[in-house]
Amino acid sequence: GLSDLYLTKCQRPFIDLIPNITFDQIRSAVEKNGCNINLLKANEITIELLDLALKTYGRALQHFKEQDRTYERCVIAVSQDGTSIVFVPRVLINLELCKIAVVQNGACINDVIAFIPEHVRNEYYTLAVTSNPYALQYIPDDCITESMCCIAVEMRETTTLRRRLSENRLYHPVHCVLDFIPERFLSNRIYRKYLLYNSYIAELPRQLKNKDFLVEILRNNIDVFGKILNEFIDRDMCLFVVKSRNKAAIGRIPSSFIYHSLFFILYDALDIAYDLWEQESMDELKIMCESNKEISKFVGYLYMIRNRSPQAVPDIFKTNKVMMLLHENIPFEMIDDNKYKTLERCISACMGYGGS
Repeated sequence: GLSDLYLTKCQRPFIDLIPNITFDQIRSAVEKNGCNINLLKANEITIELLDLALKTYGRALQHFKEQDRTYERCVIAVSQDGTSIVFVPRVLINLELCKIAVVQNGACINDVIAFIPEHVRNEYYTLAVTSNPYALQYIPDDCITESMCCIAVEMRETTTLRRRLSENRLYHPVHCVLDFIPERFLSNRIYRKYLLYNSYIAELPRQLKNKDFLVEILRNNIDVFGKILNEFIDRDMCLFVVKSRNKAAIGRIPSSFIYHSLFFILYDALDIAYDLWEQESMDELKIMCESNKEISKFVGYLYMIRNRSPQAVPDIFKTNKVMMLLHENIPFEMIDDNKYKTLERCISACMGYGGS
């Protein structure tokens, strides 16, 4: 049935979305997504389900009775999620478990430091920062070294990492790694290393606001473009940003640098360029579309992204590709043509995403 299809197709199914669920379906859901263990009543939880949950959800360890939290289960839990070490019985915590936790998520340094002898703590501090740069905030100031700071600023703050930091209450939007580096280490070298990989910084230091430095950083980290003052931006910078196909960076191009010849570069960028075309003449755009089929597809896609409605796309731009892309990006309930109701969209709708 549909429930079994959902369990088969979905990578992280949730049992509360399945009506009249059977034990076999619960088992399948818990095996794929251990978090489901939190949705079960106490009398529904078995050792078998807990062991399945532990493989994908280390914090399931908290649901085991104290006597069932064996060392082997604790290793599995901590290896999957270092923060689950807080549920390990104190008598089982040793240096091996501490190391596993810190390597999995440096945030755990705050939970395990009391179990680590002083003569090896610096080694564990370094492991923590290597795993999670925000672990710096939990390391005593006099123990932070320049080497640790370099490791922290060279780590790219990916979406996944930032989400993990947020879930563990280590990350707050107003902060970046630089906020936890002691002032004695905040040199131009540290800023340079950080900006080569990241752009989460409120403002560039005054001493770094020079053209040569900004061009160097931009060629290594396009995301920093939004931090560059307009007085330093020139035509070549804008062309470089457009060719990068980075939607966020393109959206920050000053209007004074948007000119007609950019269209032929933006053509390859598809949806990332739509904000720039408010200044273009519709008559001129139509002439270009009539003379070039590919440009017609491109402009149709811009209409689609802008309006997210099939009715808003002029007939001249309604190619099969544009309409398919449109229906992949609009709410499920807005799709009135069954040929666009794919299996994936139907499953997503049943899961509660993109409409019903």
